[in-house]
Amino acid sequence: MKSKHPTLPSKNTVEEWLFGKIAKPHKEIGNKPICPYLMKYRKQIHIQKSDDFMATADNFAYLKDTLRLEAMVMYGEWMDYDKLYKIHNRINKKHKKQDVICLMLHPDTEDPPLPIDNYNFTWPILILQKQSTLDKARENLRQKTDYYDYYDDSDK
Repeated sequence: MKSKHPTLPSKNTVEEWLFGKIAKPHKEIGNKPICPYLMKYRKQIHIQKSDDFMATADNFAYLKDTLRLEAMVMYGEWMDYDKLYKIHNRINKKHKKQDVICLMLHPDTEDPPLPIDNYNFTWPILILQKQSTLDKARENLRQKTDYYDYYDDSDK
């Protein structure tokens, strides 16, 4: 019997997508990467397969400073968009005071914020990162570049 979901990706596959597709410049957004600061923090990003996203998020929140991590990309069991969205919201609510924000990407996302075809990963993932670092990067991009001109208005 054929599975309706892709095979669980390897850590290397996630890494190739992150540092290839997401970190490379795209002509559709003025030859900028989807995440302009990704390569700057490459050594401070951990990729983790997880059977328990909440527990893994807890560990990131408590250990990120000790381990000098800026972000963690989590992937694990297949789940539908709604389940991933609920976990994403729970993590954001629980860890907001610990300088953590959770972003989600799901293959079933209908309206990506950027005008780039197929940049969503083929598997549901959560990205945890330091909120303070993200806020500084966003402010720098707003002040010094046209990066946000390429975003859908609802995502600015």
